[in-house]
Amino acid sequence: MLAVFLERREALHAMVAARLGDRQDARDILHDAWLRLSAIKQPKRVDNPSAYVVRTTQNVMKDHIRRANVSRRHVQMAGDLPADIPAAQSSPEIDAYHRARLRQMRALLGDLSPKCQTAFLLSRCDGLSYRDIGDRMGISDNMVKKYLVKALAHLRAHMQPAGDPADRA
Repeated sequence: MLAVFLERREALHAMVAARLGDRQDARDILHDAWLRLSAIKQPKRVDNPSAYVVRTTQNVMKDHIRRANVSRRHVQMAGDLPADIPAAQSSPEIDAYHRARLRQMRALLGDLSPKCQTAFLLSRCDGLSYRDIGDRMGISDNMVKKYLVKALAHLRAHMQPAGDPADRA
C-alpha cells in the first residue's frame, strides 16, 4: 500500500494542491494520508490499492476542509474574548476587573503547550498573520490554525462568565 502511495505521491500532491490552492496544506494532507495508510493492519486485503490510496487521500482532504471551516467559525466567534482593555472612561474598579480577566486568561494559557501559547500570543498580542507565525515558529500555516483554534476553544470553555464591569462600579 505504501509503495503505491510513493508511486502516486506527485500526482496526489498535484490533485490536493489544485483543490486547496496551497502547496503546504497539500503536503500536510499527504503526510496525514501516509499515516492513515501506514496504520492499515492487512493491506493485502485491499482489492485495488491505487484506488484505495486516492480515496484515502481525498477523505483526508475532506477532513482538512471540514476542520478549516470549523476553525474559521471558532476564530470568528472569538471576537467576544477580552482582547483590549479600554483606555477611555476607565475607573479603578474597571481597571481591576480587566486585570483580573487578564490574569485568568494568562493562567488558562499556562494549561496549553508552549507552542500553542506562542502561536496565540503572536497572533493576539503581536498581530502576526498565520504565515508570519508559521515562519517564525517553523510550522505550517495549518498547524498555526490548529494551535489558535485549540487556544481559543480552551479559553472559551474555561473563562468565567464576564459580567459588565460597569455593574461593578
